[in-house]
Amino acid sequence: MKDKIDLSKYKQIDSDFSDPWSVQQPTTASRETTFYLKHFGQTSEEQLKKNKPLMEWLKKQIEDSENLTEKEVKNNQELLENLKRNIDGFRPEEHKLFPR
Repeated sequence: MKDKIDLSKYKQIDSDFSDPWSVQQPTTASRETTFYLKHFGQTSEEQLKKNKPLMEWLKKQIEDSENLTEKEVKNNQELLENLKRNIDGFRPEEHKLFPR
């Protein structure tokens, strides 16, 4: 006979499932999730501070991509096409991620 599991020690979640398409994003990390979400800021300001290095890197990448030569653009397009071919190479025709 199986032992009964005591669920009283687990936190219950109160959710409204009337609209399954509405998802609310948390604005702050709860005490229970901070251990698992070290990248998640406690406040919006803290999260922006944590995101700043990545945002600066992305801004630099965008600026660099605007100054590419035609040869670099053509090379990048060829690399992308090779990547697509390699990804779809072993997939059946009906399961291709990049159909032609």
